[in-house]
Amino acid sequence: MVSETDRVRVWTIRLKPGERIGFHRHVLDYFWTAVTGGRGRQHVHDGTTVEYTYAPGETRHETYGAGQFKVHDLENLGDKDMVFMTIEFLQSANKPMPLPDNVRQRGSGVSIAALENAEFGRARIGAHPPPSSPASWAQLIAAKFARLRS
Repeated sequence: MVSETDRVRVWTIRLKPGERIGFHRHVLDYFWTAVTGGRGRQHVHDGTTVEYTYAPGETRHETYGAGQFKVHDLENLGDKDMVFMTIEFLQSANKPMPLPDNVRQRGSGVSIAALENAEFGRARIGAHPPPSSPASWAQLIAAKFARLRS
């Protein structure tokens, strides 16, 4: 995390070639901007797999109503680091989850290891190698959510 106020959390996320952020759940309104270009793959909780080429400066806004969320992972498919700035809005329809101290690393961004072991403002799903089919993704995510709710 680069910065935090009572209104926002600012993150720098850097993925080395082949590196992957495991499944995580977004519940807060946020936006991201691709600092560098690159090609990534994400698996989404609805069973879809998306490969996408990010352009430097590209920005996307995401909003979630009460009880809404998105679960996904992200893998860098390119041969260069992929860097994003992400801004989460703490005053969203859903309450932010508390963060452990190990993700409050000011200045240099947050490491993938810290993200994998933190709630990151979302419920941690866990890091797993990608399943081979959309049905497998759906089963994995359903099992993880069942454990989170219990």
